[in-house]
Amino acid sequence: MGLSALGDKSFNSPKFNNDVYRQLIEMLLEGKGIRGIMDAIYVKLEQKILLISSAGKVIYYTGYKRSPSVVLTLAFLGMDKCKTCCAEKVPEQINVQIDDSNADCFVIPVLKKGKKIAFLLAVVEGNYLNHQLSEYLQVIAQVLALELDRENHLLLMEQKYKTEFIIDLFLNTDQDKEKLNLVSRAWGRNLSEPHLVFIAAYDISGNDNGKNTHFTQIIKSDLRQFIGENFLHLTYNNMQIILVRLKDVDKLGTVDLMRKVYKKISHEIPAGSKLLFTGQSIFRCDYNLGKGYKEAHYSLQLGLMMAEESAFILFDELGIYGILYDICNNKEIGGQLNNFYEQKIGKLIDYDQQHNTELYNTLIAYVDNNCNNSLTAEKLFIHVNSLRYRINKIEKILKADLSKLECMAEILLALKIYKMQKCLTGNSRED
Repeated sequence: MGLSALGDKSFNSPKFNNDVYRQLIEMLLEGKGIRGIMDAIYVKLEQKILLISSAGKVIYYTGYKRSPSVVLTLAFLGMDKCKTCCAEKVPEQINVQIDDSNADCFVIPVLKKGKKIAFLLAVVEGNYLNHQLSEYLQVIAQVLALELDRENHLLLMEQKYKTEFIIDLFLNTDQDKEKLNLVSRAWGRNLSEPHLVFIAAYDISGNDNGKNTHFTQIIKSDLRQFIGENFLHLTYNNMQIILVRLKDVDKLGTVDLMRKVYKKISHEIPAGSKLLFTGQSIFRCDYNLGKGYKEAHYSLQLGLMMAEESAFILFDELGIYGILYDICNNKEIGGQLNNFYEQKIGKLIDYDQQHNTELYNTLIAYVDNNCNNSLTAEKLFIHVNSLRYRINKIEKILKADLSKLECMAEILLALKIYKMQKCLTGNSRED
């Protein structure tokens, strides 16, 4: 449908306004959108039209071969500050700099319930009288406000559900093909092609939104520097989740690039800040985004518990924690791990809870310091004789001899099982 009403000679008559408004609305209902409307205007009037933000960013344009640059003048900025209501919106003729040239334009705010969301500019040229063009801009501004409002709502909903769709994909290892195709369409990316999952977290316990926003900008910039546009990024629960497509670079090459990203970010954040960068297994043969995300997230949780400083942690580098992860995810064996942990450590935790002691933490410190009495006592700020008393107490409760290597190996394994399960479930046997 074209804008046939523009052929009406009584350009500024009420009938003209109604006819044009109706035709523009019909174009929207046909799915033409803002770009379709503006293209139709240019075809009919040969009038250069711009839709810009308050900051001068060009949103849509017609009549130009490429997107023009717009420099706002003081007159325009003064109009932007003016509180204009819907009933008073009338185009003003203002000089604006477009592509390094001054141009007289009609400018009218596109309003949503009295609030400016954009500005419509028409370069004053052609055969139409100024008052005729002014009348026409008022009509189109009303229609564009409706469409911009609709597009803004759709964008907000799309962003919301885009994140929900992909997080649902991450949290399920059953990779349904239809769901994978749905997420691919929502993100405009073919996720059936192999991707590696990485997670970055920067001072994850903090609630400084400004700091998190700045970190997001840094990580996106550095990813583009090393990977180009070959990645998908989203923010979720203070984590930066990154999917890198395996295209021209193999898995090891991709990990090397991500290590470079990590090192660059490490130098760009404030000194003393803790940055964790984790990645999924690269040796698992099957491609599964759910498994990849859970491996990267598990690596992150371990890093938060154990890494005192910034670190790059790959799932395949977790050692025994990686082996235990696979065993724990086997439902037939997982119960045996719980029983083993309870037999070796459970009594000590129960004793602490009943007598308000710190024997469990003492045992952890003792293991962490390689069973060195002097060093452990120093770390706990107690006398070495007090430590020996506690060790003897632990041995009696657990009915174990901590001087024997086999006994310590079993206790060490039980402690690692505890840490692993705490990372997987978020729950503590001590709570």
